[in-house]
Amino acid sequence: FIAELSACQAVRQLELCVNADVVENLTRLCLHSGLGATICLDDLPVNPAAFFIVAKREKLQELADLFSAHRLACVHAGSLRVAALLEVFRNGEKIISVPLAPLRTEHALRIAEIGSGLDKGNGEKRPLPPALKLKDVALPRNLVEVSRRLFASQKRSKGGRIGANGLPYSQRPDALVFALDDASRKMAATVATPPSWALYDPFRAGMVMVAEAARRIACSGASPLAVSVSLNLESPGSFELLLENGIRDACRKLGIAYHFERPKRSRGAVLPAIGMAGVVPENTEEVVKGFAEEGDLIYMLGNSYNDLHASDYLRVIDGTVQTPPPHFDLLEESEVQEHVLNLIRKGVVRSAHGVGAGGLFTCLVECAISGGHGFDVETVETFRKDCFLFGESHSRVVLSIDPLAEDEILKYLLTSNVSFTKLGEVLGQELIVDAINFGSLPEWKAMMDKSMTPGAHH
Repeated sequence: FIAELSACQAVRQLELCVNADVVENLTRLCLHSGLGATICLDDLPVNPAAFFIVAKREKLQELADLFSAHRLACVHAGSLRVAALLEVFRNGEKIISVPLAPLRTEHALRIAEIGSGLDKGNGEKRPLPPALKLKDVALPRNLVEVSRRLFASQKRSKGGRIGANGLPYSQRPDALVFALDDASRKMAATVATPPSWALYDPFRAGMVMVAEAARRIACSGASPLAVSVSLNLESPGSFELLLENGIRDACRKLGIAYHFERPKRSRGAVLPAIGMAGVVPENTEEVVKGFAEEGDLIYMLGNSYNDLHASDYLRVIDGTVQTPPPHFDLLEESEVQEHVLNLIRKGVVRSAHGVGAGGLFTCLVECAISGGHGFDVETVETFRKDCFLFGESHSRVVLSIDPLAEDEILKYLLTSNVSFTKLGEVLGQELIVDAINFGSLPEWKAMMDKSMTPGAHH
């Protein structure tokens, strides 16, 4: 479908929905296009759409025929406008009016996060900083205090505030799973943007973007299928070319189809991004992000490393922001995703969540808040405790499983030669690490709520 959609040349812009909030996704579309929009919600489905398409007016019928041929639902939601205003109507009444000018400033700041050169059109690769020596980083005496500072410092998009379909951050899955018009068919979708260190190693950053998106798709029980890439820097330089090559290389090695979109007309620098779609096989049981059942066991698939490079933890404890990228190996990533999918399809996984910003500890806290249950876990003595908990090396996924299925899972992991760690169990309302109480679940939920950044609102 994606290949045919590209071939019909009807699409000017495609905006993948990153959550269930229709207005937030429409606002993002307007910011990327540089235009306003008038939208009517009357015909939009109750469940969130997978993506919004800005189509050429003369190609609307051809586009509708393509959707029909693939048995996909498609409705005409509205049109773009020159005025920098998003207006939303329901039953003929204007219910939302969002001025876009103030949001564009915030959007430009987001673009600048990966380096001031990008938003100025100076997309050139920067020299790689020297490697960090762990012996020069003192292990904090109070990891509880550091963990709180780290978690509170991370910015999360509030989203989900507008409309009954909105999902709060804590309940958002790793990827958005949606049913097609035939309820037995489901797909998953997600997006990824360059990591904070992208300007130092753009080729690796491109590979990591694909790997992170594919990991989220796999954690939802879907097989990664295709990638749409938007590269829209004002003055393409070595950064963009290396980023593009990294994306292509990762897609080829992971067997994922890809399509590059480079708009002919730019309305300013836009953060490079990819949108990825995957297919959920029939009869695959739903997998959530959060710890859903008291007493479930917590496992982590993938290798840990004594690596703090480019971590939020390093930035928080001593302000270090310029380091090489964290450990990443595409073969490791591919194997971890394959085993996650195999276990999900065996029906023995209750929840799955990829380790990302903030490291393993942040991943565990997000699982706890999302599912409403605490945890009791132990670190591994062969690793520095801060590296194990807060390092951001890639290719790791946290799973919760039914204790009755543990023997079956261990047999699979051992015979498949999978790297894994048994961390502990889902337990109570406290967050326990190495017998130390890091606080209650309501406390951490309150910290997450305070770290939210405002999205579009009315």
